[in-house]
Amino acid sequence: MPEFLDEFASSVIAKKEGMKDRVLKGTPNPLQERFREEFPSYWVKIDDPAKLGANPAELGVMAVDSSVYSNLLSPLPSETKQQAVHRARGSFWPMVRERMKEKATQLYLEDHPGIQEAPALRELRRTGYLETAKAITLKEIQAEKKAENLQA
Repeated sequence: MPEFLDEFASSVIAKKEGMKDRVLKGTPNPLQERFREEFPSYWVKIDDPAKLGANPAELGVMAVDSSVYSNLLSPLPSETKQQAVHRARGSFWPMVRERMKEKATQLYLEDHPGIQEAPALRELRRTGYLETAKAITLKEIQAEKKAENLQA
């Protein structure tokens, strides 16, 4: 192996080992010492609520969870993961999908007057009506938003 690859490989291995040591041992937070020096009267361990003069139940409210998004997607005890994902969704695209289906069905029935019942979603997608309806629906929604902004 060329010499520069040997050096590169050894430096990567050294970095890997250094990272492993830092992760396993934990690296000190540089701000922690600074906060202790600057705000000694406010620096109290959370595990001793008596020093805070607060009810331990209130500490749960004061805590900030950094994994808010993942908590939104984690299922509640009474629901499945699929229901949790559905709960976390927005309202725009579900509304667009519903209007797309209606528009695609309308276009399909206009082109096929002899058919009385609505086609399946798979048929609308396969024949391209769903894609056409998506473009039309998004243009309609954009026009509605512009009209609302002009009126406001």
